[in-house]
Amino acid sequence: MDVLIAGGGTGGHLFPGIALAQEVRRRDPNARIVFVGSPRGIEKHAVPKAGFDLRLIPVSGLRSKGLKERLLGLMRLPVAMVQAFWVVARFRPDVAVSCGGYAAGPAVLAARILGVPCIVMEQNAVPGVTNRILGKVAHRVISALPVKGFSPEKVRVLGNPVRSDLLRVRDTGYTLSETPQILLFGGSQGARALNEAMMELAPVLDQEGLNVRIVHQTGRLDYERVKEHYKTLGIERIEARQFIDDMATEYEAADLVICRAGATTIAELTVVGRPSILVPFPFAVDDHQTANALELENQGAALHLPQTELSAQKILELLKGFLADSDKLKTMAQASFDAGRPDAVSQIFDALKEEIKHV
Repeated sequence: MDVLIAGGGTGGHLFPGIALAQEVRRRDPNARIVFVGSPRGIEKHAVPKAGFDLRLIPVSGLRSKGLKERLLGLMRLPVAMVQAFWVVARFRPDVAVSCGGYAAGPAVLAARILGVPCIVMEQNAVPGVTNRILGKVAHRVISALPVKGFSPEKVRVLGNPVRSDLLRVRDTGYTLSETPQILLFGGSQGARALNEAMMELAPVLDQEGLNVRIVHQTGRLDYERVKEHYKTLGIERIEARQFIDDMATEYEAADLVICRAGATTIAELTVVGRPSILVPFPFAVDDHQTANALELENQGAALHLPQTELSAQKILELLKGFLADSDKLKTMAQASFDAGRPDAVSQIFDALKEEIKHV
């Protein structure tokens, strides 16, 4: 099976595509895999690092930009379409997959016009503009969460691929620690709002007698400031880290997670079966993180905390409530576990094979 995977721009779009490519390679060692992306996206470095071929086309977003950027984006489109046709015609894939992001548009449209079966892989509860457009012409939409905006008969909810090292955490189950551990992170770059709330909360923990330990991933920009703050306060129960390479180990140790509500984060939380307090990034496109958080809250696996309500006092109240009622954490952990789709990438691979046969 020869697969073209298009899109990227952000890790939330790209990494599920890379996970799918790895599954294709595992299941079909003779498969050829080509990514199509933008020179401006994370894929420029991440795809070659993962060991896959990448073709770059000159495309940029048209939304939420200044007039000059929009005009440049429009001017790039014809060139991008020509190059996309060239890539598809030369590669001749058996199937084309959009993992979202503006680079997916020209590549998957070109594939569709040339008669290649096309799949949209949507990670969020609210689809991005590129996938909304492609979903109208694609043969199948594979979503991580129940999603609106597509013809129901096209959609299959199969989950979002996650890294294989997280599966061992799922196998260990959930047992509340004697000293509960909280994992707080705001994505690879951190989250200023979360960092500020935790810095404000730090001196209150001892005053309130909360017996917890916290691993706080700050991101690069806030790391020194946050670390120095904890050091000045003499607080040892909070460990500041700039970045966490081994998320599997931290998820395994965590009794509760406080984080954003991106699609990849949602998928990871449910695969490892951890309860969470979700603070969506309020400026995400179409506010899709709020939709993600509400979906998980509706399943009983998380609590949705809007950033407008985020404060040290609010986190303190929630932590006190959880520590006073440990059964609630266990119930949320089970709901999170039940919502997890550890075999998502395998099912998506099977769905690709089916579409190739049917088209």
